Amino acid sequence: MKINNLPLLIKYYSYEKTNCRNNLNNHRSFYLSSRKKSKVYLTLGPELKEFHLVMSQTFHPSEEGNLNPIKERFTELKEKTYALSNSKIPVEVNNEKIKSSLLKLKENNVALEKMINEKKSDKEITEFLSVVHDNFHEIIGLCKNEKHE
Repeated sequence: MKINNLPLLIKYYSYEKTNCRNNLNNHRSFYLSSRKKSKVYLTLGPELKEFHLVMSQTFHPSEEGNLNPIKERFTELKEKTYALSNSKIPVEVNNEKIKSSLLKLKENNVALEKMINEKKSDKEITEFLSVVHDNFHEIIGLCKNEKHE
């Protein structure tokens, strides 16, 4: 089935996640997982959602070797990181692990900005962007009470 036959909502979410791959299963699974994540977004507020938007629009192209988005938007990513780390943490997830992960995310984004400004190699930037991305998923997991080591 082609993407043109999917409902508009699934096409929107699928485009962001799968870069318009025409695999129906990928589209459906992302749509369903997006609905599950809404509780996490409500938990940490719009700052997490805004960070995720910029993170996904810069990280996923890097997986295919395109570093232009992160090189052009690293300041925006850092700003979203600061907004997220300075946002009020709800009581149900306010603990040392989440605070530590948010601090690590902020430090990693400062380091990423420094790497880009110093014109480090694309390989180094890609590897470190993966670290930042993993750090983001650690925060998501902590909001869902998943175990991360």
